[in-house]
Amino acid sequence: LDEVYLTSHEKALLLWEDYLAKAAVYFRDDLICMLCLQKQKWGEKDQSLLQALKLPKLIRESRWPDVFTYYEEISQNKNFSDEIRCYAELTLFQIVIYEYLEFSQALGHLENAQIILPDNFYVKRSWGEYYLKNGETQKARDHFFRILVEKPGDYVSFNMIGDSYLLENNLESAESWYLDAIQKNRLQND
Repeated sequence: LDEVYLTSHEKALLLWEDYLAKAAVYFRDDLICMLCLQKQKWGEKDQSLLQALKLPKLIRESRWPDVFTYYEEISQNKNFSDEIRCYAELTLFQIVIYEYLEFSQALGHLENAQIILPDNFYVKRSWGEYYLKNGETQKARDHFFRILVEKPGDYVSFNMIGDSYLLENNLESAESWYLDAIQKNRLQND
């Protein structure tokens, strides 16, 4: 960034924005902090820096509704790669289904993500989450089974299948799937 900044401030700032968007969609609050320090070192103090300075704390504290508009801006910015825009849409989808009481808006974000990257694994898995959130447990389970055929080590899908059984109050099956998920990854956050 420093080398680019010496030759072109404008190109360096565009590159900085791209790196910031990547760090945001991959939830790398440490990189966001480093990028903010870099921009401060350049003496660039604008609205994008002020907004970026808030992001790490909001992400660490899981204050997702507070970052909704930021991810919305990323998803709508055609200057970013399709992958970045898709992951921003998926983040918006996750915020809506898990943080809002009324989640009908989630479908639009999931559809947008699918338009941007139709064969993306995370988009496919998110459809299962959507079905699960809507109470369509069998449809969700079938979807997660298809995901596991594609990626057998996906412990999140194992957990989601467990969640589908939990919603049906089938605790024995749910526990079995949760234990399978733990065998795939013992260091899960959830």
